[in-house]
Amino acid sequence: MAPFIYTGIQIVSHRLLRDPPDGPFSTNVLWSRAIEEGRLYGTSFSGRWFEVGDPASIAPTEAALTSD
Repeated sequence: MAPFIYTGIQIVSHRLLRDPPDGPFSTNVLWSRAIEEGRLYGTSFSGRWFEVGDPASIAPTEAALTSD
């Protein structure tokens, strides 16, 4: 099992979105630009993580957060 997962969370500067291609495009265009500029990096989160992707997950998550 891998020690990390990609969760899809992105925090980007408005500078990354300058001069976007016309029409629909892949965000890979933007990430390639950031790589070329030496501005792309990642970090690992060591805190608690909860998946609340459906209504059934809400109550257990709330219970876990209020039990501390």
